[in-house]
Amino acid sequence: MSIVDFEVHLDQSENIQLENQINENEMKTVNKVLPFETKEVARVILKQGWKLKSKFKLTMNVPDKDMQYNYIEQDEINIRNLEEAFRKYYDNLPLEIMSKDEIENELNVQKINFLDLDFLPNDDTIVNPRYGENMKDIFDYVIHWRRPHEFCLGDNINEDENKEIQIFNYQDVEPNDIQQGILPDNHLASSLSALAEKGNLIKRLFKTDKYSSFGVYQVKLCINGEWNTITIDDYFPCIPKNNPLVSRSPGNEIWVLILEKAIAKVYESYYSLIHINISDFFLLLTGCPSFHLNLEDLIKNDGYDQCMKRLKSFVNDKKYLVVALSRQSENDQNEGEEDDDMLTIGNYGYTLLDVKNMQSDNLVFLRKIWFDQKKEEKIRMYEEQLKKQYPKIESNEGQLILNYEDFLKEFQSVTVCYTKNWEEVRIRGKFVAVNEQDSKSETILSKWYYSITVEKQTTVIISLHQDEDRMKDQDSKKQIMDISISILKQDTNLNEITHIESLDFTIAPNAQLEINLPPGNFIILPRTTGCFFGRPYEKMSDETVAELYNYEANQPSPIFISTIKDIFKKFDMLLNRELKFSEFKGFWECITNNPISKEEFDEGILGKFTSSSEGITEKGFISFFVENLLTGGEKQIWSWLENLGYDQGLYPLRSRCFMLTFHSDNALAVAVRDALNTDLNNKTNKLILKSQGEEKKSSTSSEITALEFCSKTNVISVGVQNRSNITQRVALDFSKAKNLLFSTKTSKVEKVISPGQYDFFMHFYLLADDTGRNNENLNYNMVITPLK
Repeated sequence: MSIVDFEVHLDQSENIQLENQINENEMKTVNKVLPFETKEVARVILKQGWKLKSKFKLTMNVPDKDMQYNYIEQDEINIRNLEEAFRKYYDNLPLEIMSKDEIENELNVQKINFLDLDFLPNDDTIVNPRYGENMKDIFDYVIHWRRPHEFCLGDNINEDENKEIQIFNYQDVEPNDIQQGILPDNHLASSLSALAEKGNLIKRLFKTDKYSSFGVYQVKLCINGEWNTITIDDYFPCIPKNNPLVSRSPGNEIWVLILEKAIAKVYESYYSLIHINISDFFLLLTGCPSFHLNLEDLIKNDGYDQCMKRLKSFVNDKKYLVVALSRQSENDQNEGEEDDDMLTIGNYGYTLLDVKNMQSDNLVFLRKIWFDQKKEEKIRMYEEQLKKQYPKIESNEGQLILNYEDFLKEFQSVTVCYTKNWEEVRIRGKFVAVNEQDSKSETILSKWYYSITVEKQTTVIISLHQDEDRMKDQDSKKQIMDISISILKQDTNLNEITHIESLDFTIAPNAQLEINLPPGNFIILPRTTGCFFGRPYEKMSDETVAELYNYEANQPSPIFISTIKDIFKKFDMLLNRELKFSEFKGFWECITNNPISKEEFDEGILGKFTSSSEGITEKGFISFFVENLLTGGEKQIWSWLENLGYDQGLYPLRSRCFMLTFHSDNALAVAVRDALNTDLNNKTNKLILKSQGEEKKSSTSSEITALEFCSKTNVISVGVQNRSNITQRVALDFSKAKNLLFSTKTSKVEKVISPGQYDFFMHFYLLADDTGRNNENLNYNMVITPLK
């Protein structure tokens, strides 16, 4: 949509006259042509012996937003009318657990299109309100929400194509199917292009590949390690009366539009997509483990040649999908500046296709689907030089070939995704706070441990995914914890366990451990120090009471909704996306200390709130809480929240969910067993201390020794060994130490240690001081009391 300033210049013509000419000495006309207007720009009177020579100049300008809105106002009204009708008929349907066919059957009754009430076609869907009102005008255009038949069936479709709208036009998905819009979501476009190299990775995400005349689509996405079905409508953001302003496929194919909208729904807005990296998109789209490698760090740690060997190994092993991220130069960030010397477009992903050795040099082959006219001539000249140097080189359209040295100049990192057809197991777990029996300290433990039996040697990638809210509900009070995975070998004959391997504690959304396991019985134990469990240390003295309900707006607060969703997840341990009677019964007894019968559940819960025939959905669960708040008052809700382990700021103090995933060459049977009635976590800490700890502080007689193990991530584990022949009570007092976070929530821990034994005491995390340095001089006292 544009306003065109159109000039007609006829000053080099002879024997002509411009009709309605204003200035006799100037043979030109100037016209303003409004959007979708057909306008006569000049009328010429020809005289005897005429000669017509014309020049045209046009300038295209974006109309002001009031003018744009005038063209789409009726469509906006139609969508609001559809929203009103949809709420009237379908507001209580359990859409989040219904199949596409079930939804379409319901829509067919009222003969209306599907509208996603959780992700409505409005400005908030483009830019979430949390980014501020000043971000509402990031585009020059008013957003026009249009369905595919309004923009796909135009002149841009070739005559030989099937003009019916399709999710996938052809049998194969192609990397160049992605045509990026004006939204700079480079990493998403790069991820989709890379996955299209193996088209089935894209196709398997779609519940159906059939076009829906009702406009309802469902795709699978892996959120925090858990596969979820995302349901969306087919209203897509477009330039007014024109094409989508987000990424799309050419012609009448809409898989890119559908997938991008589903991902935007997960992250709560389209604008959020520009902040997500390729590794996160890979995990979301494949559910497979992935990792990120900084090339400079890799060369620094492993060497120039070893870096190349790793790249070769990735492309030679077909289980990997590798994307190289181009460097972003200063010119990329400043529009209007002269082009730089780079061959690649900054901050885009180029899929690594091959690494070949030619004449003792290494050439890197990459997929090139991103186009910049300024760089094409440079690429052509570079390739000509390559062909002179390597005559046998074969280049194909859509490829970029670089020698290894230039590859390192052009690219800053690679992201590697394990896309092999793995055997896969996914289990929801929970970290819980447990009070130590013999002290006032608190320990954060996995509620379960996971036992696997390996029949034959197999490669296993074990991943621990935090239930964290960087994707949605940013008002949530769940901070990122430090997490780890330990693998123990179990000898059932000797009733012994040995430590095989542990990850360093890492403060990250997920952690993964790849290991080759021989036949045998193994225990997998998710771990956290607990230092970042509950309230953040900087909020310990904050007495602010969280808002539950905005009575002026007549709606629950975002933080309350986020907390309700968190509670729902903690009781939906079987990943059904609904709480059936047994699960709701556990919840009910937790908040009221009273039983609930099946009849009461069926009539008072399923019959009243959004539910299936067997269980209440997350949407119904939110309505249940809100109704009880409005009828029973906030005092009752705060009592429930306290019983569920939330404080007045709605920080979760008693439990946090996680997902544990196993990707293996051979099928694994994973048994879930109670860990709280075992000493497994303490044994694991002791085994790590025994094998890797260093003696740091001793008693005068050196019979009592403090052991410390320092990880690479500022976590220090402390234990005490008793070499004497009598039982000792040992207290470690860190009250004078500064800039430490304690796993026990207290700076003093006391334990009784038998002769010849050692015990684990605590973890602590080293915080940076005012200078930005971590505390390296630990100041603590060890008090020893012999026991008779």
